[in-house]
Amino acid sequence: MILQDVIASLLNRLGHGQQSDTISQEEIQHWPSPALALLLEEKLIATAALAQVITCPGCPENCFKPVKTLTVKLGDPPRHFIACDETDYIGKIAIRIEQLQQWQINDKLLANWLLKKLKLRTIANPPKVIGESVIGSILNDHYHCHIGLSTVAVLSLKVNQLKIPLIDVLFVEDDQLIIDTAAIKSLAKQSLSVTPKEYKPSVVKRETRKLETEAMYADWQKAYRQLLKARPGNSDVWYSLQLAKKPIAVGRNANTIRRHMKG
Repeated sequence: MILQDVIASLLNRLGHGQQSDTISQEEIQHWPSPALALLLEEKLIATAALAQVITCPGCPENCFKPVKTLTVKLGDPPRHFIACDETDYIGKIAIRIEQLQQWQINDKLLANWLLKKLKLRTIANPPKVIGESVIGSILNDHYHCHIGLSTVAVLSLKVNQLKIPLIDVLFVEDDQLIIDTAAIKSLAKQSLSVTPKEYKPSVVKRETRKLETEAMYADWQKAYRQLLKARPGNSDVWYSLQLAKKPIAVGRNANTIRRHMKG
């Protein structure tokens, strides 16, 4: 996995009504070394509360188990462990606090990052629309436009009335996050004279991505039914974790898969 794959995976977690998601320590281990430090420095992700349920490392079954915390003496660091109830010979499995670390990505973090990266002017009392937010505005001698973020369908940057998938203008160069300001300025100029219906390229890309997402969900649902038949009686969390390990996950985590695997 390269840094660009990490960015694509994170952006794909948002959209289609989803405005936030969590990232586990287990996922971070598959990232290239500079990714976590870079994303924290850029404030695209933030630390989240410790996980209360994780994949148990006690045996190859990879069960999803709650983590218990015990404080033996006041002032001592708490001890975290999993109490295995699947077998008689495993018992308690010690869990390091590093294994419980989580991070979050959400539309507000993205909006703040875009506000600074694009050097936007803030807007007093921006309009409130479900799934859409106005981040700020660009004002110069050539044009004036509002820049926003949309999570209604594919996560998109909104330039006046036009939208472009955020992944199309955000890329990595020399281990740095770069946003294609030229493309945004071009879209801003187009938005002054082009109606959404006339803006064909954006519509085509949006429809293509929608079909790709629907096909991905269909793959998850088929794999879930097969796994349910082969291994009945497990929890939804367990099934989603197994699917998250397969290529059909396409970088999505178990939480996202669980929301869509039943159709």
